[in-house]
Amino acid sequence: MDEVGYGIIGAGWILPNHAIAIRYLRDRNVRLRAIADINEERARRAAKEWGATAWYTDYRELLARMDIQMVSLCLPHSLHKTVVIDAARA
Repeated sequence: MDEVGYGIIGAGWILPNHAIAIRYLRDRNVRLRAIADINEERARRAAKEWGATAWYTDYRELLARMDIQMVSLCLPHSLHKTVVIDAARA
């Protein structure tokens, strides 16, 4: 089975729940590739802590990666609409 790349958009308080879930999917070849957050330090720290290979301050850079097929939105609900539309287009 080919690997499935996973990205997380938003590195706030809910991110650990999603990152832990992704770890449980390792046996199904799901890998955390990147994390995006508008706060550079938070994005960098989360990527290091959870084993992502990259981090971004612009979620669109994460969505542009060809090795990411799925994403979690760990954002305030009021920010979901635009990001979901961008993710669907990617």
